[in-house]
Amino acid sequence: MISVYPKYISAKYWAATVCDDYSDFPIPTLHDETKWAVWAQNLVSIEPFASKGVPSPYKSTKELAFENWEEWAKKAYMIMSGQEEDKSL
Repeated sequence: MISVYPKYISAKYWAATVCDDYSDFPIPTLHDETKWAVWAQNLVSIEPFASKGVPSPYKSTKELAFENWEEWAKKAYMIMSGQEEDKSL
């Protein structure tokens, strides 16, 4: 479970908490907040995020599916905390 809700914090801080929460998994560190979507795309390919259905931040290779990192992170938080099921399955 992700322990910190992604609101009123920076993307780097939230990503660091995800790394701490899932320290048994090879989650990269987010160094540059402007590259949050690249970090998020790497995250969704790692277990347990992949098996839970955390969505890609991208619609296509160049177009984001979410307005900003916070919107994507809220979705990831809800899925990983069991509060929202992935509708695509």
